[in-house]
Amino acid sequence: MVDPLDALADAAGIEPGYHDIWHNHIVATAEQKRRMLAAMGIPAADQAEQRASLERVAGRRWGRLVEPVSVIAAEAQPGRVTVCVDAGSDPAITWTLTEESGTVRRGRAQASELAVEQHARDGGRLRLWLDLPTGLPEGYHALDVALGTDAAVSGHCRLIVAPRRCWGPADAFGGDRVWGLGCQLYALRSRHNWGVGNFSDLARLAELAAAEGADLVGLNPLHSLFPAEPGQCSPYSPASREFLNVLYIDPEVVPEFAASPAAEAVVADPAFQERLEQARWSTMVDYPTVATLTQFALRAAFGDFLADHGSGSARSRAFEAFRAEMGPSLRTFAIFMALQEQLVAGADLSMMDWRRWPEPLRAPDTPEVEAFAKERATRVAFHEYLQWQADEQLRGAQHTAVQAGMRVGLYRDLAVGVGPASATAWAEGDALLPGASIGAPPDLLN
Repeated sequence: MVDPLDALADAAGIEPGYHDIWHNHIVATAEQKRRMLAAMGIPAADQAEQRASLERVAGRRWGRLVEPVSVIAAEAQPGRVTVCVDAGSDPAITWTLTEESGTVRRGRAQASELAVEQHARDGGRLRLWLDLPTGLPEGYHALDVALGTDAAVSGHCRLIVAPRRCWGPADAFGGDRVWGLGCQLYALRSRHNWGVGNFSDLARLAELAAAEGADLVGLNPLHSLFPAEPGQCSPYSPASREFLNVLYIDPEVVPEFAASPAAEAVVADPAFQERLEQARWSTMVDYPTVATLTQFALRAAFGDFLADHGSGSARSRAFEAFRAEMGPSLRTFAIFMALQEQLVAGADLSMMDWRRWPEPLRAPDTPEVEAFAKERATRVAFHEYLQWQADEQLRGAQHTAVQAGMRVGLYRDLAVGVGPASATAWAEGDALLPGASIGAPPDLLN
């Protein structure tokens, strides 16, 4: 007899176990399953709750026309997805599949023509197999399904066509062996950086390594951290994995900096130069000082950029193109940075955690947040500008690496996740579970 807790955990999508790097099978305990279910809002304290919850979870699935996400293997095409209809009915099923490229395919079938995948226990619903077209490219596609000619019942499915395996060294190099360097970018030192390794240092390192025959430079995560509190400097606990750490920007190669009298005046000040030398030759990375110096210089450069922005210049057009490419997530991220910066002003570091912010500011889609974004539009744009500069310089470092002869170039690490006080958690709270976290078990490297 199936244990109701195990059945409920399986229905909720909780894996029963995993194999570690030594091939030991680690099994999820009953307590761990109950805690995970509780984080998902599914009661499971005893068998009565577990059975009742299982009915609700199963009922939700039977009540959906299509699953919200379906994965098919690229080599197993034609693939298929399930659709749920009332038993005894024979509706027309119409579908529209929009590929990631924008290509649209459409089709139609009668329910009676489709194979039955499963009957509901009460006999009231059927799950049918809906065949998909052949030749779907790998990627993330959108499948919209409707019943009947008036489409009174409809559903949306994210259709993922996945390769059989990840792209690996053999795909890039055949049977060749390759080697490269590992680098913690923040630890690079040069006569020209401002106390922390930057993207210009990275480009120069790539050139030197390529000259010795290396094909790659492996890097620590370059994710955005928290400019409002530079001391939070772990690359494995970022503000966002989508955006970059702006401390890695080399201010001196930002075009606006080079042409800015204001920036030149800031840097030429003797007090600034004294702090710069101290940061440059500090035994440890002095994150607060580095952040202060780079922010001073980049704000001055941004001021000159703003004077030109909107004029139709090449730089202005490039900035708008970057904004468009990054989409709404860039603006949401920049709003978070500006909000955090303002709320932490005055050294109240407890306000680094957005969960302590005033209630109307705890989600990105409130009228209060939108009002702040309009009132502080220049500050929001500054954080967008910083991401643009970081992106340009990182792309430049990769270009340098490839031009120098590297077959891979930059090989970037990715943090396992983000913390609950991150920009991502603020922006995507509906997709995350409070009270649940991802651990970092030992791996073969460490």
